[in-house]
This record gives sequence, structure tokens and C-alpha cells, in this order.
Amino acid sequence: MDPLESLKEGFIESKGWPVFPAYRVSKAAINAYTRILAKEYPNFRINSVCPGYVKTDVNFNTGILSVVEGAASVLKLVFLPSDGPSGLFVRSEVSCA
Repeated sequence: MDPLESLKEGFIESKGWPVFPAYRVSKAAINAYTRILAKEYPNFRINSVCPGYVKTDVNFNTGILSVVEGAASVLKLVFLPSDGPSGLFVRSEVSCA
């Protein structure tokens, strides 16, 4: 049974298909694109980051990190030295899927 048939029949999880495939594919795509851009522009530091599960309006403030705490991981990348790493996915230690 293909994923579309499984979805239509309500068997998406029981047939082993991922529940959020588009989200997972988009994460893989952004990570790949980060690496491509980093190679194309070696004079820039190009990285992607998951700041963790931050309390925001989008998640009805159910996150476990404050906005300030979430921003800290992003700022670490912003202030990398010019010879710092590039093409990486950096994730917070706190709840990145």
C-alpha cells in the first residue's frame, strides 16, 4: 500500500509511514541547501540552527526555552570568527527534533 492509499484509508501510522514526512523532508532539504551554499560562498559562514523548543505564539507558549535562551544558540553562530565552521547544522541541546 502506498502512502497516499494508507492516508486515505486511515492506516498511515499502522503501515509504518512517518506522520510528518513533509516536515522531515523540509529539514533534510534545508540542511542540504546549507551545505551547498557554504561550498558556493566559502568567504561566508553559512550554517543552519535549531534553537530548541522555544516558547512562542506558534506553539501556544508550550516551549521549554524562553526567547532569550533560544536566541543564544543563534547568536553563537552570528558571532563565529571568519575562519569558523561553515555548512553545519547546529542544534540546541534542548529538544530539537
